[in-house]
Amino acid sequence: MSGGTALTELNASTNRNTTLETVAREAGVSIKSVSRVLNGEAFVSEKMRDKVNHAIAKLEFKPNMAARQLRGQRSYSLALVYEPPASEFLTGVLEGVLPECRKASYKLLLEPLGATESRSHILRMIQSRAADGYILLPPLSEDKSLIDAIVKANCAVVLVASSVDIDQLNYPVSKVGIDDFAAGRSLGHYFIERGHRRIGYIGLRAQHLTANRRGEGLKSAMQDASIPLDNLSIFDGTATFESGVAAAQTLLSKERRPTVVFAGNDYMAAGVISCAVAMGLTIPEDLSITGFDGADLSEMFVPPFMTVKQPLKEYGEWAAKRLLSALANPKQEGIQDTLPFTLIPRNSVKNLNQK
Repeated sequence: MSGGTALTELNASTNRNTTLETVAREAGVSIKSVSRVLNGEAFVSEKMRDKVNHAIAKLEFKPNMAARQLRGQRSYSLALVYEPPASEFLTGVLEGVLPECRKASYKLLLEPLGATESRSHILRMIQSRAADGYILLPPLSEDKSLIDAIVKANCAVVLVASSVDIDQLNYPVSKVGIDDFAAGRSLGHYFIERGHRRIGYIGLRAQHLTANRRGEGLKSAMQDASIPLDNLSIFDGTATFESGVAAAQTLLSKERRPTVVFAGNDYMAAGVISCAVAMGLTIPEDLSITGFDGADLSEMFVPPFMTVKQPLKEYGEWAAKRLLSALANPKQEGIQDTLPFTLIPRNSVKNLNQK
């Protein structure tokens, strides 16, 4: 699509005389510049984008999406595909994606895809070009066959928190995430510095390859401190509160139960606390607990528990901007970016070194 395409649709709402020329005059820029902003093209300065968006808002200008689709052979939609149930991971990413879609006048489609669900509906969606680009959340961002299908349909794709090596692909794909191994290792060192030697880890099922790197990082920290890996109790969860309860029932029934449990996400950590309290244990006096993701739940739960914050909103911003850039420049190569994580210490982890 050319940046100089003249989008001369009339406003369908309050002011039917508002055109691109009117917006350009209000913003003090060229019609081409307005078109580039509306089309979500790359290499548009933030100052230019802000001037145009301010004029659009003031004039209540709404380009006719159907006309854009016919002229550009695009849907002007992005799709975010996630595995239900919806969680704070999804809502956090959405906080970053939605503003970027609005800036570029793109629609956002939310597509749930269950682990055991037939792929037929999502494949039909991809083949029909219902969306121009896709954001895949974990564990779907690990699914090579799904990625292949999207690329074969000539759609752009960005992977969030994926272990896929984009350098080994024969087509351009971009991805963003954190260093999960480093995050798990940091937590391991945090536990060990506070005297913990028996550690429980509730991971995620095998499809969550990237998330399970956290467990590898935890093992590395234990090896650094010469702590036998026999002291590490591992249980697989499914990212839900209920799986946290089930894991805790097993881990806390051990004769030498862990003194601290690292749950692979905050919902499972909440499940561990619920189970522990039902067993008559107190947090953190009898059991220390930490989660992962930095969900609001971790602060609102009683007691508030330690977690590792992923930059979810930043994931969404990065992914949406990258998709829009790829649509404006189809020949650009895929890139990857590693964003920082943050340990959020709270009193849910007891310091065993203090008597």
